[in-house]
Amino acid sequence: MYLADLLNSRGLFQRTSSWKSSTEFADDVSLLLSRGTSAVISILKIEQTQLNCVREFELFENQLNCMEDRIVFNSQSLVELQNEISPLLSTLRIMQDVTVSLISKSLKISLPSSINDTIKKIEKYGLPNEVKNLLCDYWNSGGASIRDYRILDQHFTGISDRVFLQLQPAKKVLLLFPDNPKEKSKKSFTFDKEICGISVLRVGFDEVHKLIESIADYLGYQPSPLPTSTNMYQLGDLHPSRNRLLSFIFETPLSIRPDGSKQINISGIRISQLEDGKLQLQNMFLTKDKLKKLIG
Repeated sequence: MYLADLLNSRGLFQRTSSWKSSTEFADDVSLLLSRGTSAVISILKIEQTQLNCVREFELFENQLNCMEDRIVFNSQSLVELQNEISPLLSTLRIMQDVTVSLISKSLKISLPSSINDTIKKIEKYGLPNEVKNLLCDYWNSGGASIRDYRILDQHFTGISDRVFLQLQPAKKVLLLFPDNPKEKSKKSFTFDKEICGISVLRVGFDEVHKLIESIADYLGYQPSPLPTSTNMYQLGDLHPSRNRLLSFIFETPLSIRPDGSKQINISGIRISQLEDGKLQLQNMFLTKDKLKKLIG
C-alpha cells in the first residue's frame, strides 16, 4: 500500500498516478508507489534521527571542551539511523527493477527483469532513443552506484559503520560510504573521497523518481494527484454481508499556506459494509475534545 497524502504533499509520483489508472499496469505501479512510500518514510526517519543525535549532543555541549571537527558518537537515535540504510538501499534497488518491468509492459518490448542486465545490452532491445537515453543517463549518473552499494551491503559486509557526529562547520551525522563499492572486503575499503552515505541515498531517491516520472511523461501520462488507496483483499470473502467496519485510513496531509508556512490536517476515511453488501465511505475529522487533548 502507499500513502497518497504523504506523496501528494511532496509533489511525488504525479505522472505515475495517471500511469496507475491503466488497469494492465495497476499492480506494478502500485508496487512502485508502495516502495516509493517506504523510501520517503525512511528518508524522513533518517532526517529526524539525525536531528535527534544533534540535540542529544547539545544537551551536554556546554560541559565538553577540546572538541575536534568530528567525533565518535553513539546513542539509540544513531542506531535507528543506521538501521534505515539497508532497507532504503533495497527499496531503491527494487524501484529500479520495477521501472524496467513497467517500461517492458508499456512498450510491449521484452526486457530482462533487472535494470543492470537491461543496461548491459541496451542496444539490442529496440527501445525508443528517448527511453534508452533516460535509462543510460540515470544509470551512469548514480543508479549503478546504488546497485553496487546494495550488493555490497546485503551480500558481503555492512556499510553503515563508518559514522561520526560532525561538529564543524555545521552539526550533522556524517555516515561515510566506501570509495569503491566494488571492493568486497572491509580491509580494502578506503574513505578518502568522504562520500556522504545519507546524501547518496537522498539523491538516489530523487534520481530514480525523476527517471520514473520522465518515463511516464514520455508515455503521455499527465500529472494528477494520487488517489487515496487501501487494500482489503486480506479480509477474504465478505459474505454474508452485514453492518461492519472494514477499514480505516488515517491521513495527515501537509499543505502550504499562502505565507509559506506549513499546516498538517488530521483526518480519516472510514470504509464500512452495509447489510446489502454495498460499501460506504465517510470522511472523518477530529472532534474538538480530541483536538484539544492532542495540542495540550
